[in-house]
Amino acid sequence: MAINNDDIYDDLDDLEEVVGDDVFAAMLNGNAEIQVADNIYKYTDVGLFVTPADNYINLENYLEVRQISTNLLEPTEQAVREDFVNDRIADKLTPLSDASNIEYFVSKIQPMVLDGDGYSGGGTYTTPAETSIAAIVQKLPIGTVRKPWLGNLFGKTWETDDKYESRRRVKVKFYSQNLFLVYAIGCK
Repeated sequence: MAINNDDIYDDLDDLEEVVGDDVFAAMLNGNAEIQVADNIYKYTDVGLFVTPADNYINLENYLEVRQISTNLLEPTEQAVREDFVNDRIADKLTPLSDASNIEYFVSKIQPMVLDGDGYSGGGTYTTPAETSIAAIVQKLPIGTVRKPWLGNLFGKTWETDDKYESRRRVKVKFYSQNLFLVYAIGCK
C-alpha cells in the first residue's frame, strides 16, 4: 500500500495533538522520548512512562506485553488504552505495581462540554482562563470543534479547521497541557 501526502499530513497532525508546544516537541526523538539525566521519558497514547536508561529494555517489554503501542503513529487498541488509563492515578508520577522500576504519569482527564455559556466540566470550580479559552473556541466561525484523545491525555486541547479549498485549510488549536516535564499553554 502506497503512502500519499495526505496520510503523511494526517500523521503529523496526530503527533501535534500530543505535544502542543513546538519547542518541547522538537526535543523528543522519533519515538517520542527524551532522556533527562539518567531517566528516559517515553510519551505514548496511554500516557508517559519513566524509567532509568539502563532499564529501558524492561520498559519495551512491558509495553509489548500490555499491547501498548510504542509508536504514536500506530495507535493502541481503544479498549486497551481506555482500560489502562482508567486504572491509574492521574496527575501524579506513580510506580507501576506490575513493573520493575517503571513509573507512569497521565494528566487528570475531566469531561468537557462546550455549551452556550462556555466551559463546564467535572467539579464545581472552573478557572477563568479555561472559561475564556472555551468561550473563544465556541465562537470560532470555522469548522467543528474537536477534542482529540491524544491532545487531552495530558490536559485540555480544542482544535478546529476550515478547509477552504480541497488542499488548503486554516487550523486553530488551543491547548493547556501538563506533560510532567513541562507545562504548556497556547494557541496556534
